[in-house]
Amino acid sequence: MLSFQTETTPFFIKWGANSHLELVIKADDRVQEPKSGEMVRVVPRPSVLKNMSLEMIKEVFAKLPEAISLLAFGRTADVIRVRYSTLYRKLSMSVPELRKLIDEQDKSSEFLVVCIGTITRAITERL
Repeated sequence: MLSFQTETTPFFIKWGANSHLELVIKADDRVQEPKSGEMVRVVPRPSVLKNMSLEMIKEVFAKLPEAISLLAFGRTADVIRVRYSTLYRKLSMSVPELRKLIDEQDKSSEFLVVCIGTITRAITERL
């Protein structure tokens, strides 16, 4: 379990793996009041966001607990992809069943392709 603090409200995220070896999180649907209860959701792999626009990413995040958005959201789709990939990797590495999958993704460079492609686009857009 992780605990985070916004300016006024603490929030918690619990996570694990389901029988299909997917990352699953459990958190309050909203961080601020009024909260209507906890959500349990399968978290999509970072590669799902690879070619999505900012609006499409927002639609994906709308189906997840608000805490994920707070931890991964940024001003651009590229920033979100990097932050989300990092968050996904950190959570997955702490679940023994998922650690092997993350190691395999590292070998296949799936994680690096998402991050490096995003960083490269961000640099070229600024030049």
